[in-house]
Amino acid sequence: MKKEKTTEGKEALINRLHRIEGQVQGIEKMVKEDKDCLAIIQQIVAVRSALVSVGTKILARETCQVAAEKDRKKFEKIIATLLNFS
Repeated sequence: MKKEKTTEGKEALINRLHRIEGQVQGIEKMVKEDKDCLAIIQQIVAVRSALVSVGTKILARETCQVAAEKDRKKFEKIIATLLNFS
């Protein structure tokens, strides 16, 4: 049963990444069409926020937590990078 939940979680993350990919393609189209720069920046901020959200969910996964126990320094560096993303 636990394995199924992990698989569903993985599928949800992959679906979210596909949506983010679509957002990035939309930004590319906006740039090509010389759309308003503020609208482009707004979309970039949305993508960045979505990526941070996915990263946070990945960090919360059991497999990531097990890896963190094996290499605590690397895990702490990754957390610091994620939290200080600007």
